[in-house]
Amino acid sequence: MKTFILAAVAAALVAPAVQAQTSPTMTVRYADLNLGGAAGQQTLKSRIERAAKIVCGTGGTDLEMRVAYAQCVLGAVADAMTRVPERAPQFASR
Repeated sequence: MKTFILAAVAAALVAPAVQAQTSPTMTVRYADLNLGGAAGQQTLKSRIERAAKIVCGTGGTDLEMRVAYAQCVLGAVADAMTRVPERAPQFASR
């Protein structure tokens, strides 16, 4: 079964009380996708982005929390994209 775990990677960016907790994770499945084609790659990226938004939580109302949320999502997506072992060479640069 082709899956990988997406972990929120912004623990250093959030409040100290949250840092003490372990980073949340979510499994993203992609066995049904053809990563050799653009459509499959885009679908996987969309799944990863959706999962990152879930594991990073909400952005809050103040600017600092919104920035931390955005950085968490971007970091989690970037990290997850490097963990897809079957990705086509061009997939890593997207």
